[in-house]
Amino acid sequence: SGELERDVRDALAREHRHAAVERVVEAMGSEIYAFLRALGREPDVVDDAFATFCENLLKGISSWDGRR
Repeated sequence: SGELERDVRDALAREHRHAAVERVVEAMGSEIYAFLRALGREPDVVDDAFATFCENLLKGISSWDGRR
Protein backbone atom coordinates (compact mmCIF):
# COMPACT_ATOMS: atom_id res chain seq x y z
CA SER A 1 0.00 0.00 0.00
CA GLY A 2 1.05 3.59 -0.45
CA GLU A 3 0.97 4.21 3.29
CA LEU A 4 3.23 1.23 3.98
CA GLU A 5 5.70 2.31 1.31
CA ARG A 6 5.74 5.85 2.67
CA ASP A 7 6.28 4.63 6.23
CA VAL A 8 9.15 2.36 5.16
CA ARG A 9 10.73 5.08 3.04
CA ASP A 10 10.48 7.53 5.95
CA ALA A 11 12.04 5.08 8.41
CA LEU A 12 14.88 4.33 6.02
CA ALA A 13 15.48 8.05 5.41
CA ARG A 14 16.00 8.35 9.18
CA GLU A 15 18.26 5.27 9.04
CA HIS A 16 15.87 3.26 11.21
CA ARG A 17 16.12 -0.14 9.50
CA HIS A 18 14.54 -2.00 12.41
CA ALA A 19 11.53 0.34 12.40
CA ALA A 20 11.13 -0.19 8.66
CA VAL A 21 11.22 -3.97 9.06
CA GLU A 22 8.83 -3.80 12.00
CA ARG A 23 6.38 -1.82 9.87
CA VAL A 24 6.55 -4.34 7.01
CA VAL A 25 6.06 -7.28 9.35
CA GLU A 26 3.22 -5.48 11.13
CA ALA A 27 1.48 -4.81 7.82
CA MET A 28 2.19 -8.04 5.96
CA GLY A 29 3.53 -10.59 8.42
CA SER A 30 0.28 -12.45 8.96
CA GLU A 31 -0.30 -12.78 5.21
CA ILE A 32 3.23 -14.04 4.62
CA TYR A 33 2.94 -16.49 7.51
CA ALA A 34 -0.42 -17.73 6.18
CA PHE A 35 1.11 -18.22 2.74
CA LEU A 36 3.89 -20.31 4.24
CA ARG A 37 1.35 -22.36 6.20
CA ALA A 38 -0.66 -22.91 3.02
CA LEU A 39 2.32 -24.67 1.52
CA GLY A 40 1.48 -27.51 3.89
CA ARG A 41 4.69 -27.48 5.87
CA GLU A 42 5.17 -28.52 9.47
CA PRO A 43 4.72 -25.68 11.98
CA ASP A 44 8.42 -25.73 12.94
CA VAL A 45 9.43 -25.46 9.29
CA VAL A 46 7.00 -22.57 8.78
CA ASP A 47 8.37 -20.78 11.85
CA ASP A 48 11.93 -21.23 10.57
CA ALA A 49 10.99 -20.01 7.10
CA PHE A 50 9.25 -16.95 8.52
CA ALA A 51 12.27 -16.18 10.72
CA THR A 52 14.52 -16.47 7.66
CA PHE A 53 12.23 -14.11 5.76
CA CYS A 54 12.47 -11.56 8.58
CA GLU A 55 16.27 -11.88 8.77
CA ASN A 56 16.60 -11.42 5.01
CA LEU A 57 14.23 -8.47 5.11
CA LEU A 58 16.39 -6.81 7.75
CA LYS A 59 19.57 -7.49 5.77
CA GLY A 60 18.19 -6.20 2.49
CA ILE A 61 15.76 -3.43 3.36
CA SER A 62 18.38 -0.69 3.15
CA SER A 63 18.76 -1.34 -0.57
CA TRP A 64 15.00 -1.13 -1.25
CA ASP A 65 14.27 1.74 -3.59
CA GLY A 66 10.48 1.56 -3.70
CA ARG A 67 10.23 0.36 -7.29
CA ARG A 68 7.98 -2.58 -8.09
